Amino acid sequence: MIRTPALTLAVALLLGGCATQPRAYDPSASRALNVAKAAGLSKAEDYPADKIPGAGISGLLDITTSALSFESANGLDLAMGDAVGLGLLSFVFSPPAQMDRNALLAWIPEEQAKDKDEAALALSKLVLDAIETTLSADGIAYHIEKAHQERLALFYPFLETRLDFDLDGKNCGVSYEVYKTQTIGPKPTPTFIGDGGAAYGFLAGHEIQYPSFDVGCQGADPIHSIELARKISHALPETVFLYMSPKRRPEGGRTPPMVLDHGNALMFIEPAANDRADSRAAPVNRSNGAGSQEQSHPRQGAAS
Repeated sequence: MIRTPALTLAVALLLGGCATQPRAYDPSASRALNVAKAAGLSKAEDYPADKIPGAGISGLLDITTSALSFESANGLDLAMGDAVGLGLLSFVFSPPAQMDRNALLAWIPEEQAKDKDEAALALSKLVLDAIETTLSADGIAYHIEKAHQERLALFYPFLETRLDFDLDGKNCGVSYEVYKTQTIGPKPTPTFIGDGGAAYGFLAGHEIQYPSFDVGCQGADPIHSIELARKISHALPETVFLYMSPKRRPEGGRTPPMVLDHGNALMFIEPAANDRADSRAAPVNRSNGAGSQEQSHPRQGAAS
């Protein structure tokens, strides 16, 4: 009979070993869902493509008024022309409450921080750098209202950053918050994100303490926010993504929930059977355009 201390040690070793196992890619789910769940959005879900009425997937877009091009059922390539003019129709997917807010989906490699507090600050600085790079590249003058400012929410510490700017005569802003209390690790990153090394993760599923990200202009169509966020995502490190929640449009309907993956918009729609092969995309130089990719992990829905 195994004595209690030995049994306790065995269980601890077993659980410890399981905890260090990186999350593997689920080919039956969209890449958007894989990234979201890995970042802690446990209630995220895909919408079955065969349940979209009418013209199906392609019916979600008015492709005569936009240059948007589908990569597949998994995602959209917003880089192929004027994404601001894309005509998303009313989306039939009604997401759970957890997906009704924007969020940073992020991992910070262990070598960039010695502890969780430094990891939170590193993430905050990287996001600010991406925002400034994007606005400067577009010739947009901006004002940093606050940067990595220490604040408390119900006694929970977080870092807050906000930038203000004008665009097309409208008051606009980008803001985000990074909670230190929801930082985990370091532990191996998911097999489909980064190089698989140890990193600090930022849980996005908490009701209050989640890494929020907001961008937009007063009275503007949320499509403009998506396009600006897409550009920002392209300037982010390979282990940082943006989740964009559904937003109501002035003329009716809503934008679909999506993960912005370094210039690509990935949708929460189940991949087609022929897209589910666990293949590996060849590395592509991402600097050639917002829609190009540099990945070595499974990339369901990526343009070939």
